[in-house]
Amino acid sequence: MAALQFPFLLILDKGMDFWPAMETSMDAAKRDWGGYLVFVLLQMLVVFAGVLACFVGLLVAIPVIHAASVAAYQDVFGFEQRTIDNAR
Repeated sequence: MAALQFPFLLILDKGMDFWPAMETSMDAAKRDWGGYLVFVLLQMLVVFAGVLACFVGLLVAIPVIHAASVAAYQDVFGFEQRTIDNAR
């Protein structure tokens, strides 16, 4: 799970095909397995906290997890300028 955090963002941002995006995400995770593992465990902890809050907490937890994934993607790969322009 930790190694497959970013394929959908690689496809959207870099315009990669499915399999190369999977391989690129795996290669990035190989460089820092510990960091990716901690990242996924923290995401699971946030989801668990959302579930404990009578599932209403998931309305906060899920967007927080996606925002964290996008921030981590930007830190690892960086965004293409066209993606930033399209977002504006």
